[in-house]
Amino acid sequence: MKWRGEHGSQMARARGWRVVARGGWLGGVILGLGAATTPGGVATDKVRGEAYGLLVATRSATVGKVPWVVLPPQGGIAQREVWRLIMPNTVQSDVISTGSVGPTSAGSQSSATVEDLNILDGLVLADLAVAMSSSTSDGTMASSSDEGTTLINLTVDGISLGDFTPAPNTIISVPDVGAVILNDQISGGDGVQSSSLTVHLIHVLLTGQERGDIIIASAHSDVNFTGGRVNPVPRPDGRGIRKSASRPRHVPPRLHRRGFPWYGAKSTDFMTGAGRLGTGENIAIFGVQGSIRNGARGGQLQYTDHAAGLNIQSTSITNFAVTSHPCMTMSGIARVNNQDGYTFTISQACDFGEPGVGHDTLAISVNGPNVSYHRFGVLTGGNLQLHPM
Repeated sequence: MKWRGEHGSQMARARGWRVVARGGWLGGVILGLGAATTPGGVATDKVRGEAYGLLVATRSATVGKVPWVVLPPQGGIAQREVWRLIMPNTVQSDVISTGSVGPTSAGSQSSATVEDLNILDGLVLADLAVAMSSSTSDGTMASSSDEGTTLINLTVDGISLGDFTPAPNTIISVPDVGAVILNDQISGGDGVQSSSLTVHLIHVLLTGQERGDIIIASAHSDVNFTGGRVNPVPRPDGRGIRKSASRPRHVPPRLHRRGFPWYGAKSTDFMTGAGRLGTGENIAIFGVQGSIRNGARGGQLQYTDHAAGLNIQSTSITNFAVTSHPCMTMSGIARVNNQDGYTFTISQACDFGEPGVGHDTLAISVNGPNVSYHRFGVLTGGNLQLHPM
């Protein structure tokens, strides 16, 4: 088994290897708010996100992206839970993608989590695989990060590698099979207004008799933010360009995110984000959206604590408020492990600046039959973004 690094990979055009895997709980959620538009209605500021748990494209087998969520440029919200019989071992997977465009910045966060992983009869084994991708832009600087990406109890070709975060594009050569690429990354954007990052956490590249690709835990985030700049448009007489005759949308002055004084929720405040709490096996993955628009409160929560064995999904929102400093609280009704009858509260959900890792915080409490759960932490992956409007 040989190691190699710094591999810029392209997925091979291949079709098939039998993956030994058996169904598990598969779920996903898409959260987002609409992209800003120019006066002519053309989107200029936008976010994209995508995440999936498994993709097989080999000579003898094809399995499409499952579970799979996509955040479109105009935003949206969706949630999915399915049981899927793939082939013989257990794969449990959660996927989350969130994004939002505000007056001073835009951000997108995606995560894909796969548990109890077994690829090709033990070629790759892992208790937990988490791929994370976050992108943000304020119109003058854009960046992307894989912070939060991790592998727990990883074994490749019979060699135990333990718990670690592999360097981007780490290649492990496997004789007579091909290669296992860990943290396979594809990046893009101009670094000013746009940035994107795709993380394929485990990419098995088959180059033997059975050629093809198997991808486990893939997360993509993509952001473009102009900061409300006026885009030049062609003159009707064909002589060069002119500024749009319509007045551009108002963009309030740039605010220092750490020092802006929040005094309760205004009529159009909103927060979106996705990320990770904890390290090692003691991690929780979440996606959250909360808003108040013209007095109406809404939102969504998807939260999984892998060590505690809790999967929490909101079914309704009863309260949303922005507290002092850039923090929000949200509460509502939830399902826990597919059972109704629970309440939840998100508090100390704070956007303390970029990057979110090491700065932003989140606390969650859940109560109901046989459950009294509380957790607080600083983000170890992902990002929260609170937007004043």
